Amino acid sequence: MITVTTNMPSSKTIVHWQVSKFCEKSCHYCTAYDFMQTIKKDKAVLYHPQEKIDLDDKIVELLPQMVTDGHILLFGGEPTLHPKGIEYFNELCRVTKDNPNVVIFLVTHGDIDEAKIRSINTHGKKEHVVSISYHHYQVDFDEWLGKVKLWNEYTNALVSSIIPRQHSVWRQYEENMQVLLKSNIPTDIKAELDNKSNIPDQEGPWHFRELQQQARTTHSDFIKSLDRRALTLQDEHTTYNLDSTEKALPLLPFKTFCDTTQYMIADNRLTKSCNEGKLFEIGLDTTVEDINNYCADKSIVCTKSACSENRVAFPATIKIIGASLNDPEYRDFINE
Repeated sequence: MITVTTNMPSSKTIVHWQVSKFCEKSCHYCTAYDFMQTIKKDKAVLYHPQEKIDLDDKIVELLPQMVTDGHILLFGGEPTLHPKGIEYFNELCRVTKDNPNVVIFLVTHGDIDEAKIRSINTHGKKEHVVSISYHHYQVDFDEWLGKVKLWNEYTNALVSSIIPRQHSVWRQYEENMQVLLKSNIPTDIKAELDNKSNIPDQEGPWHFRELQQQARTTHSDFIKSLDRRALTLQDEHTTYNLDSTEKALPLLPFKTFCDTTQYMIADNRLTKSCNEGKLFEIGLDTTVEDINNYCADKSIVCTKSACSENRVAFPATIKIIGASLNDPEYRDFINE
C-alpha cells in the first residue's frame, strides 16, 4: 500500500466555486472548452437567469460559514462575466476581513475592462489573491501585462502561465515570460492540461524547467505560504518527499481511498473537487448545517487512474491499496 500526504494542513477547507460557465476566450485545453464550443455553435448569448443569481446569492451567504479556515476560489469559465462576479468577490472579502485564516481567490484570465478591475475591493485585507491565467494565443501580451499590473495595485496578483504545446511559439513565449518576471509579479509556469483527461503535458515543463525555477523566485512570503504542494509518498519500505510536481499522481481505480476537504460548487451541486463521491444539491433553503453534514464524510473511493489535484495545494490523505513505490508508474512519478 502507498500512502500519500500533503503539507496542506488537514484543518483547511478549500472550495472552488464555478461562478460562471461562460468565457469569451477559446482555449482548446480548458476544461470548459466542450461547453463553450456547444454554446458558440448554438449561437447562445451570455445569460444568467434570475433564478441562478438568486441561488448564487445564497451560495455567497453560505461560503463564509462553510470555510472558516481555508480558501474560497471563484472560477469559471470567466467569473467576471457573471453580472455579480466581482461583487461576489468583494462581498466575500468584506465578510471574511476579520478572519486571518481565510483567503479569497478570484481566478480570471485578467483581460477585462479596466473599470471592472478598479472596482475590486478587498476591504483593507491584503491577504486575498487574483489568480490570473496567461494564455499565449488568446491575448495581446503587452495589453494583458498592463492589466495585470493594474490588478496588482488592488490586490495580490498571481500569474499562472500556461506553457503552450506548440514548439513553434516557445521562443516568443519565453521572451514574454522574461518580461513578465522582470515586473516582479508572482508567477507560476504551469503545464497545459488535456481538457478531457485532465492530465498535464510533460514536455513543456521539462523544456522550461529552469524558467519554472526562476518564476518561483518571484513569490513573496505570503504567496509561498499558500503554495503548499509538497507530497510525501510512503509504502512499507520507502518514503519519498517531493516539493511539487506537474505530473498526475497514478492511482488504482476502486483501490484508492482518499480523505479530502477540497470541494467544488458548480451550478447548485456541491461535490469533492475531483467530482468523485456523493453530491449535494444546494437550494434556497439550504442551511450551513446541511453543508456541514455533507462535508463530515471526507472519504471517497476513487474510480480514476490518475489524480491531477496534486498540481495545486490540496488537503488530502490518499491510500492506494496493492501499490508499491517500486511499481514503474510510481518510479516515473517520483523521478523528476
